Amino acid sequence: MKEHLDFKPVEECQDIVSESVYAVATGKGILAGAINPEYMNGHALSDHYDIDPDNGVNCIIVRGKRGEDRVTAAVLVPVGYRADLNGLVCEKLNAKKVSMAPLDDVIQESGMEYGSITPIGLPLSWKILIDSRLMEKETVIVGGGKQVSKLLVPMSVLAALPNTEIVENLSTRIPD
Repeated sequence: MKEHLDFKPVEECQDIVSESVYAVATGKGILAGAINPEYMNGHALSDHYDIDPDNGVNCIIVRGKRGEDRVTAAVLVPVGYRADLNGLVCEKLNAKKVSMAPLDDVIQESGMEYGSITPIGLPLSWKILIDSRLMEKETVIVGGGKQVSKLLVPMSVLAALPNTEIVENLSTRIPD
């Protein structure tokens, strides 16, 4: 039986989102909903909570390297898509190589839990790259900073975050 994901104003949900998310999300029209962490990923979330997967966003944290320079970025792509890490992401980060950022660093620096990293509340020094396809949506569903939550966020809020760039063709659909 499918459950319903009940979103409420984030101001009423401080216990289910990370401190870093709560500090940035209040007063911006962002909603939060409690989930079972067993269903926190993409299609599992959509199937279990009867949510259109087209409204979901995957947020991956990468680190670009060029010589001694390092730059960390959140890359937002629709569920069912894969980011072009070795092409556009490298170019946008002015990096020679891009790979997944070390998990321990991401958790420590973001104050968020594995599997629920979200662009809301990330360190201000990190870049945020958003696939332009997401701009067609009014709202999207992303992690809440803790594995027990998801956020319903207006795309206008995501696009206005510091160090954000909207990128055409940032990802490609993963074949079924």
